[in-house]
Amino acid sequence: MAGAAGYLPEAVGLVDGLAGKLPPILEPEATLGRTTLPELGSADAVVGTMDAFGAVFGTRTTEPRRGMVSCGTSLVVAGASNDSEPAQGIVTFPPRKGLFVHAGPTQAAGDAVRWWSQVVGLSIEEVLLSAAAGMPGVIFTPYLMGERAPLWDSEVRGSFFGLSSATSQADMSRAVLEGVAMSGRHVLGVVEQACGFPLPSMTFSGGAARSDLWTQIHADVLQRPVERLRVHDSAALGAALLGAVGAGIYPDVETAAAATVAVDCVFTPSPDADRLEPLYEAYRTSYAALRDLHTRLASWRTVSAAA
Repeated sequence: MAGAAGYLPEAVGLVDGLAGKLPPILEPEATLGRTTLPELGSADAVVGTMDAFGAVFGTRTTEPRRGMVSCGTSLVVAGASNDSEPAQGIVTFPPRKGLFVHAGPTQAAGDAVRWWSQVVGLSIEEVLLSAAAGMPGVIFTPYLMGERAPLWDSEVRGSFFGLSSATSQADMSRAVLEGVAMSGRHVLGVVEQACGFPLPSMTFSGGAARSDLWTQIHADVLQRPVERLRVHDSAALGAALLGAVGAGIYPDVETAAAATVAVDCVFTPSPDADRLEPLYEAYRTSYAALRDLHTRLASWRTVSAAA
């Protein structure tokens, strides 16, 4: 299959003649030649990669036993190991220099906060201030547009439960932040299954890293130290590191990441973080408990849209 090296034969074989039209698969730091930009002049261009895998490089998840949470519009959890155990619901990338990266994206993280801010008429900053005054007890599932990892269910929808007449807006704002962190823990459990061991700590980046409160909530929900990185936009940093390797500044991206990725602050779980465990168990079991309901509601939405 000339021109199809590195592609899945089962996929390429679905289209006659496709094999000869596919470009070669190259390493993301491989150079493609020189290009000229008005701002930079002549420079080497590298292949690059998608934003989520750029974050793998930009968080130094290039060594065994390192893990990351990148919390932006959506959330990506990843871990690295020398072995790969069977695990459903996430992606295990082909090994790179003997290292497997296991990762899963959720559907809504910062986007859930954006949605909530519009619903209650608050700015993002005001939602975070509101959440700081809230108390745990309400559970939020951030399945606003279905959920990706590890459920892969386009019909499930978000919900609040545990509401009472005493529930405040602040409690619900906090539940949104906690629900996103719980979605990350759900993915993390499968990532650790694929790694074959628990990850001792997680790096934390993305827009959520600008909030001390949300970073602390992740440490409490994940039940381990969270290392907030100095560069929050880890995907952009990863792209820059690939460029630096292509330009010959570093011999490889692993060396570039080790020399560049730095921790700004470590957040450890609060002494009373264990009180969130029953809430997380309720979060986990809610999907199975409500699955039939979501399926019926999806059918209703389809019929209503057609009416």
